[in-house]
Amino acid sequence: MPLPKLNCKQCGREFYVLQAIQRVFCSPECRYLNNKGLPPISLDNAARIRAPEKGIQQVEDDARLAGQRAGRTFEAITKRALGRELETKSQQSVIISGRGANLSVMNDALQIKHGMSYAPQEVLAEEFNRAVHSLKRIVWCAATGNISFAALTWCHEQSIDVLMLDKDGTVIYESNPDKSANIHIKRAQHNISREREVEVARWLILGKVTEQYRTYNAIINPHNRVTTEAFTGGLHWLSSDSIPSRRDNLETIRLQEARVASAYFAAWCDIPVNWADSDRDRIPGHWKIVGNRNSPLHSGNSGGKAVRPAQAILNHAYGVLEHAARVALLAVGLDISVGILHADKPGRDSLVYDLMELGRGTVDQLVLSFLRKSEFHKGDFTQEATGEVKLHPELARAVVATCSIAPDELVQHATILRNLIARDASNFDISAPPGDPSSAGYLR
Repeated sequence: MPLPKLNCKQCGREFYVLQAIQRVFCSPECRYLNNKGLPPISLDNAARIRAPEKGIQQVEDDARLAGQRAGRTFEAITKRALGRELETKSQQSVIISGRGANLSVMNDALQIKHGMSYAPQEVLAEEFNRAVHSLKRIVWCAATGNISFAALTWCHEQSIDVLMLDKDGTVIYESNPDKSANIHIKRAQHNISREREVEVARWLILGKVTEQYRTYNAIINPHNRVTTEAFTGGLHWLSSDSIPSRRDNLETIRLQEARVASAYFAAWCDIPVNWADSDRDRIPGHWKIVGNRNSPLHSGNSGGKAVRPAQAILNHAYGVLEHAARVALLAVGLDISVGILHADKPGRDSLVYDLMELGRGTVDQLVLSFLRKSEFHKGDFTQEATGEVKLHPELARAVVATCSIAPDELVQHATILRNLIARDASNFDISAPPGDPSSAGYLR
């Protein structure tokens, strides 16, 4: 799909939307001229108006200082988040990024050497011994370095989860040490009736919309009428006892979900991203707000290959959520390739994306809170030649540390999903939204 273009308000030159300055100008020079009421740039006055060009050394020094500032800021956020995790004794995580990272085994102990994300940076090294450690997961955020086969074997034997994310938050490797194989559950899943399929789909989407509504009420202010009405109508329809369990209602449920999701993310668009005053005029105009969820660089109008910093952060958080959903489903013995809401496709774990629906609202709230509390600088992100935005390595670590859903919560959802599919629904009310303590499904 060709990228949309605009005509500059000052000089009339055609340019791509992604290059826009304040959405209407093709360059900072045209914005300056328009503000001063001067005519468009010509060959005669271009050199006079433009600011002096920086030398190569000055540009390199600016980039180095910006990288240092980003690294130190987000490294501190990560340390605080991992410290709170240890205090609550929920789990211990190690999140790795940067150049030269290493995962190996020496003297039968796991050796973790962190990479360098900026200079000068203290390179952290950690050691874990069998049985006496509390390590539960290792997340490798687009780091460069080495992972030995012995280290992966050691992690598997100690039930340590290993996840590797690419620069855009895509899952490129994961280990799932906790697996449960139950052929009876999988056969029930493969032979699910149309009526039960509709019931499960409604439960999934009702849970998703309920969590999104909580996020909308907690974070997004002021509310807008269109989004509020979409939530009200969607929740009323999904909660109704009069929905027939017919196959065609599966499509109706999907349409309801799509309508609510569209209104929900539309309410995100104009949320401002906090930028330091020194960098506000140095970044592209479309970086200053959360913006549309869909990316013009990704097929299917999805959020991959984000062109806005806020959406790039959300992609990393969703990558961790995807992994947690896959781990939870494997732990309860379900076949992750057989979906309910998401159509079966070769090479896609459709059921993983089904279960993710129940965690998206919670992750969204964590990401929006992170955006609200953070002040960003230009050096926190890099922009590829295509316009795709990538996170500073330490920022990626901070997102993983602060925007991850509790693993036990997804295991609870996966257990109820398994019981619904296996027709073991006698002890809980499937109309109760996930996360609601009054649901008897959490008392099993």
